[in-house]
Amino acid sequence: MGDIMEEKKNIPEIRFEGFVGEWEESFLDRVADVRDGTHASPKYLLQGHPFITSKNLKNGDISYEDINYISDIDFNEINKRSKVDINDILMGMIGTIGNIALIKKSPDFAIKNVALIKDTGKVYYLYLYYYFHINFLTKQLINGMDGGTQKFIALNKIRKLSVLLPSKTEQSQIGTFFQNLDKQITLEQQKHDKLVTLKKAMLEKMFPKEGASVPEIRFDGFEGEWIAIILKEISNITIGEFVIRTKQNPNSLYPVYNGGKSYTGFYDEYNNEGDKVLISARGANAGFVNIVTSRYWAGNSCYSVDLIDKNLFNTDFIYQFMKNNQNRLIDNQQAANIPSVSKSEVEKFVILSPIFEEQNQIATYFQNLDKLISLQQQKIDKLKNIKKACLDKMFV
Repeated sequence: MGDIMEEKKNIPEIRFEGFVGEWEESFLDRVADVRDGTHASPKYLLQGHPFITSKNLKNGDISYEDINYISDIDFNEINKRSKVDINDILMGMIGTIGNIALIKKSPDFAIKNVALIKDTGKVYYLYLYYYFHINFLTKQLINGMDGGTQKFIALNKIRKLSVLLPSKTEQSQIGTFFQNLDKQITLEQQKHDKLVTLKKAMLEKMFPKEGASVPEIRFDGFEGEWIAIILKEISNITIGEFVIRTKQNPNSLYPVYNGGKSYTGFYDEYNNEGDKVLISARGANAGFVNIVTSRYWAGNSCYSVDLIDKNLFNTDFIYQFMKNNQNRLIDNQQAANIPSVSKSEVEKFVILSPIFEEQNQIATYFQNLDKLISLQQQKIDKLKNIKKACLDKMFV
């Protein structure tokens, strides 16, 4: 006698208290009014009503970067069949398929190459919006794609997307839960952005501007001009060694830096002590400035800057100065198949430096600011991970 497979029940792994029973399966067009935007190609203007396409749907909202505009006449004509209202959901149909946006305020735009999913009261719009984030729906969209180089999904396939629905009360609790989570993520992101903006402003004020020899803002007790020093005169600058990808192991101890903005993996061995400034030697990020505080493996697309006398020059100060002026290196990339920055270009980099005590205070200030920014980013990442886990467990 063969194995008897237990029928899969449409019940989520995690549920709010008081809710039981299976969720009901339906098609999207049974619970929402699903349309698309115009099929015409109106004349683009330099100003007028924004004309939204799939590329303008980003992170659950409308992006107004790289946007076109249309006239009042075209706007009114398009909106006869596809007027967008508050609480509607937009979904990309061509190119950026599946990108979505929830309309939170009265819109003043028209749409093309975008599915318009209108709230009809048969399903709680917030529940449906977050339902569109789950893997089950993403797989349906991928399986429904047509086209060659330019992928698209037909409107009739969007209309027949399978959706699983609990009671309206449970939908409301789920939708509100994720809405509150998103609000918290947005709040933490705003705090992070304010700290980044503060750091940018203080870098401009606490280091001398181009052509100047003193900064706009200084700690109490310090005065006098900063001295110009060539990087080669105060440091040993070396290029790293070839990186063997097969030797990289995620469980190894030492990070491998090879010219990117971050490490590419881990090695069991290291070729550099920490407390050094790193500069990308070649590739798309050539000239990017970084700092490493512990032992690491430097690849052959990475310069390591080791200060000769760390009782005269603070590594963190030198890093912050170079980071604030890394455009000097990036702007001098050698044009070739692979962009690069020569060692001689790094060696002749000019540092403006105050006395050691002032270096220390400046370095400590920015270290603390960087820690705050990092902690804030960790909060955001934690909330995003919670959201991802809840999306997996609170939907079927």
